[in-house]
Amino acid sequence: MKHLLYWILLIITLPVPLFGLEFTEHLVEDSLARILDIHVCDIDSDGDFDILCSEYVHEWDCKYRLLLFEKNDDQEFITHEISNNFGFIEGINAIDFDGDDDIDIIVAGGVNDSKISIMENVGNLEFEKHSFSTYVSDSFWRFPSQIGVADFDGNGFLDIAVAFLWVDGWMDHYGGLAWFSQNEEDRFTGEELVGYTDAGWFGLAVFDFDGDDSFDIIAEEIRLWGSEDSLRYGRWMNDGEGNFEYNAFPINEAGPSIYSDLNSDGYMDIITGSFNERRDSFRIIWLESNERYEYSEHEIINEYFSNVNAITTADFDDDGDIDIVAVVVPRNQDDPWVVVLENDGDNNFESHAFGEVILIFNVGTATDDNAFPGFVVSTIVTAPDPTRGAIYWYENRLNQSIPTDDYNATPAKYEIQSIYPNPFNSETLINYSIPQSGIVSLGIYDLSGREVASLYNGHRNVGSYSETWNASLVPTGMFVCRLNCGGRSEAVKLVVVR
Repeated sequence: MKHLLYWILLIITLPVPLFGLEFTEHLVEDSLARILDIHVCDIDSDGDFDILCSEYVHEWDCKYRLLLFEKNDDQEFITHEISNNFGFIEGINAIDFDGDDDIDIIVAGGVNDSKISIMENVGNLEFEKHSFSTYVSDSFWRFPSQIGVADFDGNGFLDIAVAFLWVDGWMDHYGGLAWFSQNEEDRFTGEELVGYTDAGWFGLAVFDFDGDDSFDIIAEEIRLWGSEDSLRYGRWMNDGEGNFEYNAFPINEAGPSIYSDLNSDGYMDIITGSFNERRDSFRIIWLESNERYEYSEHEIINEYFSNVNAITTADFDDDGDIDIVAVVVPRNQDDPWVVVLENDGDNNFESHAFGEVILIFNVGTATDDNAFPGFVVSTIVTAPDPTRGAIYWYENRLNQSIPTDDYNATPAKYEIQSIYPNPFNSETLINYSIPQSGIVSLGIYDLSGREVASLYNGHRNVGSYSETWNASLVPTGMFVCRLNCGGRSEAVKLVVVR
């Protein structure tokens, strides 16, 4: 299924050094059956990340469990079985779906359970299951595999975008996309975006591409046995009322993609593995988006690989720009390597390879009250047997101290210096500077001007400061971070994506 193309690999040496970073390995659980998906979020809103996991319990009767690993103050994980009554679980998301200020879980099912299930949080980590059928037409209902959540039609209720995937035989993929509109009676109505075709749809994501304050959809279409245009991205541009206009652009890509505003210009870019012109090896490219939502290609690394297995982004060296981590297979080698592409601030990248890796099935960014990302990964216990699974947390041990001279330097102006990551899923770090002592307020507002979070309100001395915003309780959408001090005001947009 999608994991055949989206295997994620990470090094598991203890500890793992990287430019002054160190990742310390923590075992979460190693007695699981096969793990199909994980999702990292703060399900209990206590400031620590938790882990949702779908476990393939019984192979022949298609039995799946939804598990929660709750992280406590002692850095230990407590296992909760949320449900053992799923026929299939392919995708997991978590958001305050019903607007009652706690985190609910949305699950995409399949096989004999072709439904979307909303696991309503009723308190004390107890959940009630509410499901609806993904039937759209007689030929369009099977295997919901990926989900994205946003209010597409502007009616104030969260809707769900769904990628469907059917695998017939070893590598024959059939797929389609639809979205389901929710009304005030909590009922869902499905509408096709693209009917079933001989293609697989992967990398479903939801965010505002064109800056019109409505949420669009992107997915990667892969026809495994097709012509040169068998690889392309499909975009559905939303007019704000749930009317979508489809456009697509071909690519020479055959690996996983990550969506990130790499150059911080407000337009969502794509970082991906791509064929070279001869289509006999891979490189890593950056598809830069502009104000017309067109893409220009930049070669990030001109070394060629026999494969690119995984890509992710973060500010790994804490210098204020976005770096890239890729798992690649060098030419003339069998074993994959982790390659760190260090950004110099002008989007020039220096490559650092630092070790062979083992096979990992899923990865999620894990952030506690500190803003430096670690990783949660699911893997197999004994390769190549995929019937036993384990989960590990790789804690980022970056030294967070700020040099005294830098900290005491007087800032030149009132400024929101950086927000990272942005877009983001659950937490982001906001850095700002105050050149004169005074009363400071820093808050988050929705596009109607309503304050959704007050991050600081009080006196600040001259200096630079940081605040963390946990957005777990707000829906997918665009928000404004506003700094008020000394009769001045500055605002920067943020985007929450699920």
